[in-house]
Parts: sequence; structure tokens; C-alpha cells
Amino acid sequence: MIENGINEFMLNNRINKFILNNGIKEIIGRCEYYNLECEDDYFYLIDSGIALLKQQTITGKEIILKIMKAGNIYICNKSINDQMSLYFKENGSVIRVSRKKLLMQKENSELVKEINEYLLNESMKKDMMLRDLLVCNKTGNFISMIIRLSNSFGKAKNDEIIIDIKLTHDELSQCCGTTRENISRTMKDLIEKETIEYRNSRIIIKNINQLKDLMNCEDCPIHVCNTF
Repeated sequence: MIENGINEFMLNNRINKFILNNGIKEIIGRCEYYNLECEDDYFYLIDSGIALLKQQTITGKEIILKIMKAGNIYICNKSINDQMSLYFKENGSVIRVSRKKLLMQKENSELVKEINEYLLNESMKKDMMLRDLLVCNKTGNFISMIIRLSNSFGKAKNDEIIIDIKLTHDELSQCCGTTRENISRTMKDLIEKETIEYRNSRIIIKNINQLKDLMNCEDCPIHVCNTF
């Protein structure tokens, strides 16, 4: 849960400050898309709001790669990224700065060190998510995503964990790379087991230990088990 977790701004403190002081800021409205400029390498910082990092496949299907909030960073790499955009669930803002500009700060050894640590952490997160996709079944993938959401947006209340972000069944399916129907069936099963509830488009975890047991969760550190 976020109360006991690691604040993303603290993880990338020097990077965030550099982007804030040297980047270009743009205001994005609720339910609007912000297309990422991947013709060059940019660091993007979510300054405010909640945004879904989406990619459109060659078949036109949208997938959600990250769910980001204020303080989160994403690097758009021109060599591997295409059709990338940020979809803002609420009014927000994003700041971008070129990777070249950041890497020119060679005299700032602490900033360079933090960039390398950030890149290593991103690689670890991708490895963990890929492992879950390969090892877990559809139910396990969904549970894995719920646990990552709880680490990013979870708030404890009366022995429950409220994931404080509204997500539709379509958006949940885009996060897991499956169909809306599969998500609905899996959620129905978990609701019947009184493991979760789904109220007002928010997931409420009733029994986090049961969820972890269902997918043999290894209690990975929060800085690699999250949605940003």
C-alpha cells in the first residue's frame, strides 16, 4: 500500500527536480490523449493527475503498459516505442525533457547514478511482469495486477484495501492483455470467494493474504511491484 511503500518522487528525486527545472510543461484535460514524441528520446514526468500509458498494436488494439500518477517518470525510446500515448483519467500535466539534455549533466555524478538506478529498476519491473505473464494463468495475471495496483494506489480502511483509482473492465483487460469477458469472469469468481469487491469502478481488496496465496506471491519489494 502507498502508506507503507516507497514514494516514487523520493526514488527519482534528482531526476524529477531536473525535469521540473528544465523541461517543457503541457496541461492535459480529463479524458484527453497526449501523444508521446518518440522521434527522439524523452523523459516524461507526470506533474499532476493520473495517466494511463497506452500503446496501440498493429491490429489497432490498445494495451495499457503503466498506470502513472504525479512524480512518475517514463522514457520514450525512439528505437523501440511506437504509437505511444498518455490517456489522462483526470485533469493533469506532463513535463518532458530530452534524454540528451539529462545525460549532458556528466559533472553531476549523483544525477547520473540516479538515472542508471532508475533504468535498472525499470528493467527489473519489466522482468517481473513478463515472468507473471509466462508463469501465471489468466487469474494469476489479474491477481498480480491487483497487487501491483494496491502497492501504487492502495489505501487501508477498516481491514480493507481500497484501490483509489477508477478502472473499467475494459481498462483492466488492457492492463492484463486479455478480454473484457475474461476479466468479468475472474472478478466474479474472486467476489464470490469474498476476496475482493468492485464498487463504483474501484477494486476493494477484502483479503490481501488470500490473494497472494492464490498466485504464490513472493512479496517482492514495492519499488519493483507497482504499476508505474
